[in-house]
Parts: sequence; C-alpha cells; structure tokens
Amino acid sequence: MIEIRCKDGIEIISDESQISLPIIKAFLGRYRFENTGQGNSFRRSGDVDKEILFQTYDFLKEYFPNISLDQRCEEILYNRKQNENNIEQVRDEALRIKSLVNTPDEIPNITIPRMRDDVSLKWYQKLAVLHATTICNSANFSVPGSGKTWMAYSTYFKFKDEQNLVDKLLVVGPLAAFRPWEREYEFITGTEPPIQRIRGNATKRNQIIKRDESEIYLISYGSIIQQETLENLIKLLKKNRFMVIADESHHFKNFLSERATALLQLAPHAKKRMILTGTMMPKELNDLYSQFTFLYPDEEILEDFEQFKFNFPQEDPDSLTNLSQTLSPFFTRISKQALQLPEQTFNPPIVLEM
Repeated sequence: MIEIRCKDGIEIISDESQISLPIIKAFLGRYRFENTGQGNSFRRSGDVDKEILFQTYDFLKEYFPNISLDQRCEEILYNRKQNENNIEQVRDEALRIKSLVNTPDEIPNITIPRMRDDVSLKWYQKLAVLHATTICNSANFSVPGSGKTWMAYSTYFKFKDEQNLVDKLLVVGPLAAFRPWEREYEFITGTEPPIQRIRGNATKRNQIIKRDESEIYLISYGSIIQQETLENLIKLLKKNRFMVIADESHHFKNFLSERATALLQLAPHAKKRMILTGTMMPKELNDLYSQFTFLYPDEEILEDFEQFKFNFPQEDPDSLTNLSQTLSPFFTRISKQALQLPEQTFNPPIVLEM
C-alpha cells in the first residue's frame, strides 16, 4: 500500500519495500523528501508545492499503479486536469484570433472600459487584447513602440470591469518602468491613476502591502526577491483576486535565479497572469521556460525543466520551430511591419575638426 497525503506538506505513506529502490530514493531526495522515521514513509514539509506533487505522483505511479491519494491531493490533481482541459478548449480559438493578423478587416471591434472617448486601440492592439482575453494567461512579445502597456491595461480593464474575474493588478518590472505605467494609465483613462509603488526599505514595503489601499501596485524585481516582501505579497494575492503582469519578463529568464524562484512562488496565487517583453529569448531557448511556467504554473505546458531541455535541445536546429509551435497559442507578437513605420532616414555625418 502506498498513499500520498497533502497536509502540512506532501507525505508519502508506504509499507512497500520497493520504495527503497535507489532510483526512487534519488527522486525523493531531489525534491527534498525526508524519511519520517516510520518505516518507508517520507515527507516534504512546508506548503504543498503543486508542481512537485504532480511530478511525484506521475513518477511513483509508474512503480505503484495502485497508488492512492487523500481528498486534498485528489482535488489538486482534479483542478489541474480541468485547467488542462480548459486550455485545450481555447487553444484553437486563440490560434484563430492570431491568424486574423493577415486579415485585419475581420478583427471585431471591441470596447475598452475606462478608455477615453477620444482615444482608441489600433487594429493590431485589438487583436492582442482579444487573444489575451481568450487564452486568459498570455504573453505579448510585440516590438517596442507597439503599445504593450496599453494592451495590458485594456486586458485588465476587460477582466475587471466587464468580466468580473479580477479585482486588482500587480505589475512586477524594472524601476524604470514605473513612471510609464503611471503615465499610460492617465493617457488611456484621463484620470488620476489608482497606483501605489511598493518601494522603500523592508518595513515601508511591508506596510504598503499590508494596508492594501490601492487598486494597482508596482514593484521591482529587486524588491520581490526579498523573502518577507514576497511572503506578504502572497498573502495579499490570497486575500484579493489579482492579475499579475511581469513587465520586461526577460528579467527572470534564468530558471535558477532568485527572480524566477520568486515569480514562480507568486504565480499560483494570481487569478490571471501576463508577461510582456520585446526580447523574450535573449540568449537561448531555456530563457523561455521560466516565463511560460509563470504563465501556467499548474498546467505544465512545458513539463519540468530537465524534460524541457531534453525535448528542445539548444543544439538541435529544429528545436526553435518545435518550441514555437508548442507555445504559439499562448503569445502574440506585433512585428515592425504591422506598425507600418516609415523607412529609417540616415543623414550624412557632420565632420568637425578637433
């Protein structure tokens, strides 16, 4: 008999001697399961890490087909399956919307709550907002100047004001992005932005989070890696229905970095998620893993990191095409051609004597 229980962490209750096989013990050690001192039972203490639960269950059922789960574990795995089914249902529709880039006249008109009457979205921005509200957790890899902040705000306004799916917005990004987020809100709505910067020393940051007085919060990647700040942010997200946007998401491209670790801890507590960057893959294919795992922390669209590297090896020339096809439903990218920018003008240099 072997059972997985989800209470005060993840516990494996077993009377099977086979669980002591070296390959199984190595797997459990990798995910920091420790022997409880009661026979062949193991525990991973702390909060239930859903991803580790999925990995553990999938691994152990290969050896123990009759493995059982307690009610909490069953609920977590059932919700994961439902999420995967929901993604399958909207995947084709998301691809259909993306294909409208070739026929802009067929893009349906959409209204954006809070948007001033004298401004409107471009056709390619409407396309991205339609895609984002269809797939729900989306990536926008459009080129600089395409209006990613406008598209992100428009998506949030529709989620909150039209669909009643979220209540608040948290934007994680570089410090230099704070002012643009404040300024663009004013340009879009014509009103003072209900925005609070989470800044200052640890005491001040935590006071701002605990007061919970604003609708929109801005925090830097440098602040989010501070453990107490991260813990308070998670409490804030548990208390409210948040959409979390990672701006310039290439800042946490390294899956093993502190930033990626913090964002991936935050992700499961957000109701909706979005990433924005024009340079989604600065160096290698692995740069995409943490960004899309943030978008879909429970659905495992890319499996675990080791399997991802095996599936899409950097040295394989087909890996980029295969990965693009896998991720295509989940992102939009507005190119320079869609912006119809004028040709660059190169003026002759002005030569001055020293």
